[in-house]
Amino acid sequence: MNHAQLQGNWQQLQGKFREQWGKLTDDDLTQSQGRAEVLIGKLVERYGMKKDEAAQKFNQYLEKLEDSHHPLRAMAADVADMAHQASDKAGAMARESWQFAKKNPLATMGIAALMGAVLGALFFRRS
Repeated sequence: MNHAQLQGNWQQLQGKFREQWGKLTDDDLTQSQGRAEVLIGKLVERYGMKKDEAAQKFNQYLEKLEDSHHPLRAMAADVADMAHQASDKAGAMARESWQFAKKNPLATMGIAALMGAVLGALFFRRS
């Protein structure tokens, strides 16, 4: 999304900017009227960034907004987020299981034996 598109769609995009840049006040957003230079200046002021850093983050956010308006890109981003969350949860569960096994080796062996018996019974029924 370029700066002209930002100004043209400013009424619809103000809410998204509030979500992303929470330190910007409603007055900041209203006064900027979607002008990139003013918004970048407010980012410098409110977040203590250098101008180059603020401009880079601002432009990256505009690209993200543009990508999110394309339905397939938005869906791909959602799927990637869900996969990342699932991976994080699986890793956490694995760590918790390992910690349980280290603290309770006899219980772990009992659970493994019980699972083996149940799986064995299920497979022998199918034969």
